[in-house]
This record gives sequence, C-alpha cells and structure tokens, in this order.
Amino acid sequence: MAALQIIADRGIDELTLAEAGQLAGYSRALPAHYFASKDAALIALCDFVVEKYLQRVQRRIPGREGLEGFLERLEHYFDDGRKDPRILRAFHAILGASPGKPALAKSISGLAEASKATFCDFLRAGIARGEIRPDIVPEAEAVWILAALRGVMGQWLNDEEKTPLPKVRDAFVVSVRRALQA
Repeated sequence: MAALQIIADRGIDELTLAEAGQLAGYSRALPAHYFASKDAALIALCDFVVEKYLQRVQRRIPGREGLEGFLERLEHYFDDGRKDPRILRAFHAILGASPGKPALAKSISGLAEASKATFCDFLRAGIARGEIRPDIVPEAEAVWILAALRGVMGQWLNDEEKTPLPKVRDAFVVSVRRALQA
C-alpha cells in the first residue's frame, strides 16, 4: 500500500522501492529483495489492486448472472472507484505508464484480457438466457465497455467537479442496457 500511496500522491516516476519500504515501516532494502525492479513491483501492485477489487465485487454482487448481473458490476466499477480514489489514481497512473514499459504492458494487457473474458462470459450467459440480443459480438462489446469504464474514471480523476459520476454511471448503465437488451 505504501507504493500505491506514493504513486497516487506524486506519480509513478517518483516511486522508489527504497522509499516504499521506508514508508511501509520496513527496511529501505526490503522491497528490492522481493522485486527485481520497479516494473516488477508495479506489476505486483496492479495484480494486488485487481485482486482486491474482485474480492469486493464478489462480496457485493455474489452469483448474479446475465444482463442484470453484468449491469450491477458496471455500477460497482463506478461506485468502487469513488470510495477510494487514491487507489484508482495509482492504478490509472500505472495503466498510463504501461505503453513504454514492455513487461508492465504485457501484465496490463493480461489484466484487460481477463476483464474482457469475464465480460464475455456475462454477455454469453445473457444471450443464452434471452436477456441480451443474440446478434452482438461479445468480444467487441467487451472491448468498448472496458475502454469506456476506464476512460470515464480517468476523466473523473482529472476533474471530479466537472464529471458528475453518479449521473454518468446511471447514463452509462442505461446506454449499455439499450445496446445489449434483447
């Protein structure tokens, strides 16, 4: 969490493993013992943030399937980011840094693929239940929905006052429902 704080408060370029260790109350050398590089630590941070997010989703929306389960997860994405913008800010900073860092880009790509695969599972389940139009292409829908979620949250992080997130969330969910509903 110390590394996430540094990234959220000052940016990814300001993160050093030594400072993260010290801020966490450990030796300045300890993070370097566990992570071969700053990029390796960033990959671990992304994995940690996503794992914790998925745990929160499962606690809030256990077992819901089909269109309604999918839409609830979209709402949760918006609401969860508002609860702890610091972690969201750090995650977005890491996302933004990934194109110039091949190992990190590979990890971020894997996270995106996992998210899209989960979205596709929900979309296919909704098609099978007759709740989602059978003519959609789940893989294409998953790409634009994930991109839109990340884009909206990034915009909100940059200007919370001019991005009325609850209203945007509601409009987004209505738009997705209209685009997918059978």
